[in-house]
Amino acid sequence: MIPEELPSSSESSDSKPAIAQVRITRLLSAEQVLERIMPLRLVSTP
Repeated sequence: MIPEELPSSSESSDSKPAIAQVRITRLLSAEQVLERIMPLRLVSTP
């Protein structure tokens, strides 16, 4: 799953933050999936 929205390959400096954003979004989505599959126990605990 490689995003093809990256700018020209010559702009490597701009591609780095873009990749970082993609990684962050993937982490956030993964956390949301985990919360849906198995709800946080910290919230359920008194």
